[in-house]
Amino acid sequence: MRIACVAALKPYKGHRVLLDAVARLVRDGVPTDVDLAGAGPLRDDLARQCARLGIAGCVHFLGAMTEPEVADVLERADLFALASVVQPDGDTDGVPVALMEAMAAGVPVVASDLPGVRELVRHGETGLLAPAGDAAAFAHALRAVRDDPRAARTRARAARAVVEERFSVEVEASRLLALIRRGRLAREAAFHDDAFKHGTRRGTWRFYDAARDAYDRYDELIEGAVARGANVLEYGCGTGARACDLARRGAQVRGIDISPVAIDMARETVRREGLAGSAAFSVMDAEALDLPARSFGLVCGTSILHHLDVDRGYREIARVLAPTGRAIFLEPLGHNAVFNAYRRLTPSARTRDEHPLRMTDVEAARAHFGELAVEHFGLVSPLAAALRGSRAFDLLASALRWTDQRLFTRVPPLRSWSWMVVIVLSRPVARAESDRAPAGSGPRASAAR
Repeated sequence: MRIACVAALKPYKGHRVLLDAVARLVRDGVPTDVDLAGAGPLRDDLARQCARLGIAGCVHFLGAMTEPEVADVLERADLFALASVVQPDGDTDGVPVALMEAMAAGVPVVASDLPGVRELVRHGETGLLAPAGDAAAFAHALRAVRDDPRAARTRARAARAVVEERFSVEVEASRLLALIRRGRLAREAAFHDDAFKHGTRRGTWRFYDAARDAYDRYDELIEGAVARGANVLEYGCGTGARACDLARRGAQVRGIDISPVAIDMARETVRREGLAGSAAFSVMDAEALDLPARSFGLVCGTSILHHLDVDRGYREIARVLAPTGRAIFLEPLGHNAVFNAYRRLTPSARTRDEHPLRMTDVEAARAHFGELAVEHFGLVSPLAAALRGSRAFDLLASALRWTDQRLFTRVPPLRSWSWMVVIVLSRPVARAESDRAPAGSGPRASAAR
């Protein structure tokens, strides 16, 4: 668990209480790292406290930081903590700007129960509060965020809504959101540029081959939804292989991706194969499409939504989808502990901003579409990846795929443990707003594939 605290190192900011709480977590075996952003007269005293408590190795004194640097600290954080106290002379926090910024950034917050803080945080609704000066209670609140991340994310979304509603005019919050968004876009573009240029994700292909039925079903649905001359948007098109295939079948295809390298490769493929009249590619932000409303009969993509603020993504897809159109996606799910362990063991194969979808993310599409259909794939079939390249691979993979579907049919709760889902969206919800969505940022916004 990575905790961020952005505050001057002064007595009323309560760093001593925070460090005592962190020491309790560490003693209880909770892996914890703390980023303290800020300078002040208590720097040496706090460092000595860390040494005395045995937590010097997990507390990082970052010093005074620029706004972009603070934005990066918040991006890395699992939660934001501010353990403010009231000094004997009455000195304490008012309405902490850093706390507001963390809420605006969509980071779960834990803070002291003080009047100024309560202006921002409603306990159990937009964050967690602990009695000021009570390290044990503060540690309990920190642990609650770690033990129930789903509830923490719910509170964080509500907190961001409060900031937008009550403090949207504050320059600090809007500027921080913009910085976070630009940083995320740059990271995603750089990662995928490197991946497409050097093929760094090829080592994972054996798992996708084992769960080939998910891709086969996705392709089947795409083929059924494409008519000759139809306008198609491939959302996160990569190097354009599927877009070109659709163009060969007579569709008019527009491909967008965050990676300039991928788009250059897609354009070269189109030129080489003589498809320039049927397929066009652009570097574009998937959460703020520079495309007209209701202009595509089909929007499709693989492994794109889990890089985005899904609500913003769904909103843009619904905006550009024709009223009778369909949107079809193939995405990873994030409930299975085994698959998640593999993801943690292979960090170089993925961006730090991606988040395999939860079923709550999938269901969130209902706010933007009248119909949602979901099919699940991959439970035991990824085990066949161990034999990829052998003569037994195809037979074993086929048997395990059959087993997957039998299990999903007979034991429906197992569906949430699937590796991948095919999502079909239709009947986009019409909204009384501009046909062009604003380019603002969401709490965990990304516009990469």
